[in-house]
Amino acid sequence: MATQRTIAIIGACSANGKIASKKLASGNTRVLLADENMEDLVLLKNEIEAGHSGVEVEIKECIKEAGWEADIVVLALNWQAEKEIFTMIKPFMTGKTVISFSKDNNCLLPYSKVISIKEDRKDWANEMEEQINNDF
Repeated sequence: MATQRTIAIIGACSANGKIASKKLASGNTRVLLADENMEDLVLLKNEIEAGHSGVEVEIKECIKEAGWEADIVVLALNWQAEKEIFTMIKPFMTGKTVISFSKDNNCLLPYSKVISIKEDRKDWANEMEEQINNDF
């Protein structure tokens, strides 16, 4: 039996966050959804559970907790918010894979594997999934 992976999507209710959440939900994945918009998080959680049987989806109100629990963290935020989040979660990111939609973030999390995804590419969601599957 394969090891369950835990993926946190920070900014889950953003356009990129919703796509990433749905793309990465699979039977052997625990998905942690974090965003300020609690109402939309509940809707997203229900939508993922309805479309992906057997996947474990949780809503996390605390970004630090979501980052701490995850093996992989997807930051689906704009650059300014992402920079603030990097500072907040940095102590919990040692040795983890972080997917970022901004470029040049490696220096903000020096002890993490930061993968920059270019969201302007048509196949960015597949690229993200491939990077994660190669890593885990």
